[in-house]
Amino acid sequence: MAWRGSFFRGYHWGRHLARRGHQVTIAATSKSARLSFEAAYPEGVCVLQSPDLLWGRLRTGWDLWNIMRRTARLLREPFDIVHSIDCRPVCILPALALKWRRPQTMLILDWLDWWGHGGTIVERPGNLADRLFAPVETFFEEHFRTRADASLTVSTALMERAVALGVPASSVTTIPFGADIEAITPRPQREARRALGLDPCTPIIGYVGMLFRRDAQMLIEATEHLVARVPGVRLLVIGNSNILVPPHLLASGAVKVTGSLSYHDLQTYISACDLMLLPMKNSIANRGRWPSKVCDYFASGRAVVVTRVGDVAALAGRAECGIVTGDTPEEFADGVQAALGNKAALDRMGANARKVASEELDWSLLTDRLERFYRSAFSCKANSRMRRIQQEA
Repeated sequence: MAWRGSFFRGYHWGRHLARRGHQVTIAATSKSARLSFEAAYPEGVCVLQSPDLLWGRLRTGWDLWNIMRRTARLLREPFDIVHSIDCRPVCILPALALKWRRPQTMLILDWLDWWGHGGTIVERPGNLADRLFAPVETFFEEHFRTRADASLTVSTALMERAVALGVPASSVTTIPFGADIEAITPRPQREARRALGLDPCTPIIGYVGMLFRRDAQMLIEATEHLVARVPGVRLLVIGNSNILVPPHLLASGAVKVTGSLSYHDLQTYISACDLMLLPMKNSIANRGRWPSKVCDYFASGRAVVVTRVGDVAALAGRAECGIVTGDTPEEFADGVQAALGNKAALDRMGANARKVASEELDWSLLTDRLERFYRSAFSCKANSRMRRIQQEA
């Protein structure tokens, strides 16, 4: 879907590639169009939004009309590289058609979430229809991985899964989500709180966006512990969220839910916090993820308390930009309390967070890695083709 979620992985890479002289087209599903394409050209990138006849949760990559229109439109262009961020039908089927029409085109498959086999499908609440549809989701997630010339994953766990499915280890590279350090810069906390009408002395912690059900439960239980231990502590649930906050926490003011925000206001709320949170149970889905929100936390110069799950926890520990805890509410609350109780350490971790965003997660740096990856994959594809020609001769 255009301008949501994983779209931004392609968009940030695309705009940096365009700055380097590459011609980039991003194909995404329009939020509302049903019959015609919509095109825009932000920062030199062609964002081509294809029509889709479905609605709501169904408008997520399954529409036959979308597939047909997108494929016919993209077949007009002689792309050198087709980089499919996802493997749902509206992505993988046009990508395969482009590769079939022009065999020299290089196909890159990306992998951002662990859906099947105990992954996100299990973590998200759903009805019987969702459960029955799970094998179809898993088929598209896994079946086409070996068709790619090279593969990217967002996490180590997904790289290992790709290799287990038969993808050559030499053709897989892991590149996480990036940080937009141009649009997001550290803002003085006092200034942000003044803009939002928040007390400058209150200990404030924050979380942005959605959570799996079990992760949300851990966050709420940890908040209950903190309210009993840390006088005046307040949790901000920032932006669109599915977290069910108990009425007594809302009534007491211990938790504030902002609801949907503009991008600017979302950054202001992050800047108002002493500390940002990333509660994740030790599950298959969470081990396979790289939650993109953490890049906004780091770019804003905010330390994070994160559970010991996946690649983000490893980075936070190595770079000393956060506190890593166990995945129980008590352990998570202990980590938050320890961070809030040491202002000097909190400031140091916040500075380290911005440093990580600038020196490791900056989209420009990740585009350097992507460009090297493309060139290496092209070289391997050319060498393989030459060997086949020599063998046939």
